Amino acid sequence: TITIVDPVLLPMTFESLTVNYDFINFGGGQVTVLNNPQKSGINTSNRVGRMVKNAPEPWGGSVITLGAPINFSSNKIFTMKVYSPRVGARVLLKVENLTDGGVFFEREATSTVANAWEELGFDFSAINTSNSYQKVVLIFDLGTPGDGSANFTWLFDDIRLTNSLPDNQLKLPVTFESATINYAFTNFGNATSTVVNNPQVNAGNASAKVGRLNKANGAEVWAGSFLELATPIN
Repeated sequence: TITIVDPVLLPMTFESLTVNYDFINFGGGQVTVLNNPQKSGINTSNRVGRMVKNAPEPWGGSVITLGAPINFSSNKIFTMKVYSPRVGARVLLKVENLTDGGVFFEREATSTVANAWEELGFDFSAINTSNSYQKVVLIFDLGTPGDGSANFTWLFDDIRLTNSLPDNQLKLPVTFESATINYAFTNFGNATSTVVNNPQVNAGNASAKVGRLNKANGAEVWAGSFLELATPIN
C-alpha cells in the first residue's frame, strides 16, 4: 500500500488542487478556498482564501496545521496579500506549537487600502526559534465581533516567509518619498499633519516630499500627530 501525501507547506498560495487546505474555524470565523473573485492589481492568481467573520466572538478566526514545522532559520518576515473591505482593518497572523497552544508568537498589521489587493508584512524577528511552530492562525479585527456582512469579509493569499517587509509598509527611515506607502497620520488636539511637495527645496533638504504639521488657532498646547510603524523600533 502506497500513501501519497501532499502536505500544506509555506508558501501557502492555494493554487494546488490536490492539497487539502483544512482550515479549522473558531468563534465565528469561517475560511474557504475559492476561485479568486478579485483578479486585479498585485494578485491575479486563480485561487485565494476568504475569511468571513461572523458573530459571536471578537476573536473569531481560523487555524491551519502545516505538514512540517516552520523553518525560521533564515527568514523571519511573513508577508500576505490581503483584499480588505475597508481601510484600518487589523490583521493578526499567529504561529503556534503543534500540540501546545501556549507556545506561540504573533504580529498584527493594518490594511491601508479598501477594495484592492495589498501586501502586508509581519515582523517575526523576535520569535524564539528554539520552539517549534506548525500552526498558522488568522484573526481579522481582533476585539470586534463580526456580523458576516461584506464589511467583515476579507480575501487573503500568498502567505510566505521572506527576509524583508513589503515596500508599502511604513518603517524607518520615514522619508515621505514613497508612492505606495499610506502615511496615515493620526492627529490630536486640533493639529493636522499631511504629506506635501517640499515648499522649501534647498541645500539642507532637496527631497521632493515632506511632512507638514499645522497647529490650528486655539489648539491644545499638546496638539500633534503620530504615525504607526509596521514593525517595532529596533
